Amino acid sequence: MRTGASKVARPVNQTAAGDDLQRIFKSLAATYGNDLQLLGKQNEWMNNSAKVCDILLAMYQQIAALPTERAANVVRYLVATKSANAFDQFDAMGAANQSPAITPRIPSSAGQKSPSSLVGEKYPQTSLRLLSPDDLKGMSVTQLRYAINEVYARYGAPFSKNPDIRRRFQKFSWYHPNPNVTSSDIDQSMSEIEKENIKLLGQYRDMLRSK
Repeated sequence: MRTGASKVARPVNQTAAGDDLQRIFKSLAATYGNDLQLLGKQNEWMNNSAKVCDILLAMYQQIAALPTERAANVVRYLVATKSANAFDQFDAMGAANQSPAITPRIPSSAGQKSPSSLVGEKYPQTSLRLLSPDDLKGMSVTQLRYAINEVYARYGAPFSKNPDIRRRFQKFSWYHPNPNVTSSDIDQSMSEIEKENIKLLGQYRDMLRSK
């Protein structure tokens, strides 16, 4: 006799997983350069075990920094594609050759694309690493507000009371507004990195406003 609730396998959102992995691989390429191509060469892993372990650890740390549902989706995708085989899709060699180093400051000029960003994303670092006050030097209140809104937009914030903000993000394929999600829901779903960065961005914004 079977007991307990049966578990139904959750489907993999391949598009979302692909977007997240592409961003992660490009970020890794900026750090590891040509060594990143080792991920697609399993026959060389034993001879380069230290490098491979460092890269894999960095990759899984970036996956863990994603919002819970997105991280789980990426893991399901890697399992479904036998993990190692998934590495081949993202052209590690090409990413290593084409991606410049990530600059320490988070402002990005119009038309420029960070090597770790989704298409059109201005401030990808807000979800990838903890920011420092030095990162925010030179940013305006408008830029700080945009950086904060962009974090919420990644989680599908509908910006119901701010249609102008919603329209800014609707042109991006990764933005999927959810009319049922609240700011509190998003706050609870954010990674610790995002929570700390939102707090810092808000403090710096309020400081500039008070001047």
